[in-house]
Amino acid sequence: MPYTKEQLDTMFYELPDDVKEAMTSVDTVQVLNEIKEKHKLHIDQIGQLSAEIALVMIGASSPQRFISKMESSMNISEETAKNIASEVNEKVFQVVRNTLKNIQEEENLEEKKENKEQVPQKPKVMDPYRESI
Repeated sequence: MPYTKEQLDTMFYELPDDVKEAMTSVDTVQVLNEIKEKHKLHIDQIGQLSAEIALVMIGASSPQRFISKMESSMNISEETAKNIASEVNEKVFQVVRNTLKNIQEEENLEEKKENKEQVPQKPKVMDPYRESI
């Protein structure tokens, strides 16, 4: 299902800041340039690859269809698409996964800390039958 530019923009802006940073970072651009050189891709093909990566990262495209979409949009062989997908997975998607995992762990720690702070304390009630020491 094709998305409108507005829908894609909304999906992007709803991502965690760390994921947005990973998508637009110099490291990602450098990885794309390395892939371009290694596989002798044309500028339009690397543009398509970049678009496919972005669609997967914002959730607009299924990761399971990543290879087949690269094949058709970039007009490359299945073997080349698999090799590129492997590199993208290792150098781009894995970094984002780790970032998301770290974000989730931090949120869980904060939530546990908040829950500890919010544990209701039993009110101290004086027992009239208890003798003082």
